[in-house]
Amino acid sequence: MKNYILDGQYIKYFNLLGIDIKKVINQMHLPFNFFNQDNPSLSEKKYYMFMSLVGEQIKNENVPIKLATYDNVETFSPAIFTSYCSKNGESFITRLSQYKRLIAPIKYSLDKNKDNFEINIEPSNIALRIPSFLLEIEFIFLVHVIRKATNKPINPKMIITNYDFSESFKKYMSCNIVKGNFNKIIFYNNDLKVQFNSYNENMIKFLEPILYKNLNDFETDNSYKSHVQTTLINLLPAGKCAIEDVGYKLNISTRTLQRALKKEHTTFREQLNHTRKILAENYLQNTNMSSSDIAFLLGYQEINSFLRAFTVWTGKTILEYKKQIDK
Repeated sequence: MKNYILDGQYIKYFNLLGIDIKKVINQMHLPFNFFNQDNPSLSEKKYYMFMSLVGEQIKNENVPIKLATYDNVETFSPAIFTSYCSKNGESFITRLSQYKRLIAPIKYSLDKNKDNFEINIEPSNIALRIPSFLLEIEFIFLVHVIRKATNKPINPKMIITNYDFSESFKKYMSCNIVKGNFNKIIFYNNDLKVQFNSYNENMIKFLEPILYKNLNDFETDNSYKSHVQTTLINLLPAGKCAIEDVGYKLNISTRTLQRALKKEHTTFREQLNHTRKILAENYLQNTNMSSSDIAFLLGYQEINSFLRAFTVWTGKTILEYKKQIDK
């Protein structure tokens, strides 16, 4: 049975929206310091229970919309961000369906015909039922990202669901919503062919190998160093490379993060250097960016610091490394 980590960003926004997470922890009989533990994660059944209890607290029908459309929600995880860099809506959904199990116990079953692209949203375990709150967020999130990435008011063709959603949800979707025995969102093919403004093939090229590795690790490994690396991938371009920044993103204290990494026989500094090395090599192999631009994207304030570090990592200067690539 696989466990799913509760993203620290969502927990932060739950609190901002007035949801009493401590009450949910008590209701589930979890340790009072659950979110300060290493890898705060839950089985699929308990994950759904957690989301159900959160949903029970929501009295304002606009809260799910606010949660699913928060600024920069597309950067909450490397899996989402990589998908956001896709060429269009069809590629975005297809790519996200591959990585979905890294984020939550949800599965996308895709079906394309002459006119439509259908996404059936299912639990990983067919014996369970996705809570209405979680499903509502999932529907809204998909539509929000497609609208944001295209800068166009794209609406689904239809939503089929076994839940009754709010009037605010229906207004946001602006499409036909019918009752059924499954949960499906349908788009017109032409709408999903509109190119994303966020399209970045080079970003996909060097993020996807890491995500493929994470998918493999998901079957056998839930290590904290893996979460630190994937978190740093999003933080470094914003100039954030301190352990405090990663701890904030993962919703754990600096001390807890240090202890977790020590148990895995590594340190934050080692993981930072490892992540920077991977990204630097991918930038050099897949882009024509200058050394100063790469240094900036890796969170360095001075290019000389990056140049010295790169030589330590690889035993080569940037120029020597580029010559090796060109051979």
